[in-house]
Amino acid sequence: MSETILKLGTEIQADVAILTFDGEADAHTTPILKAKLEEVLAKNVRYIIYDCKGLTYFASAAIGASAQAHKTLRSRQGDMVFVNVADDVQEMLKLLVARQIRILPDLPAAMKHIK
Repeated sequence: MSETILKLGTEIQADVAILTFDGEADAHTTPILKAKLEEVLAKNVRYIIYDCKGLTYFASAAIGASAQAHKTLRSRQGDMVFVNVADDVQEMLKLLVARQIRILPDLPAAMKHIK
């Protein structure tokens, strides 16, 4: 059994955090995601953009962590947006998250949405 790997890049621009995913967000790697979300939320961002270009899997544990962060963002009149999502991951997100989290095609579309 191989170990799951998730790398998260972070860029913060004013009140927007962009998280760049590389690998799988599953039950084993969700603590990495949670820690990163706590870190960016502590910086009082209002928007988080998930750039999912390198994301190969997004499990329910990661969705739960993201939903908690989304709730915090909404209390700040902010939002969470997913971009560059592969079709199979997008289908999973739509099923599990319903319509609470917006999925857009790319980073420019996300920046336009939040401004």
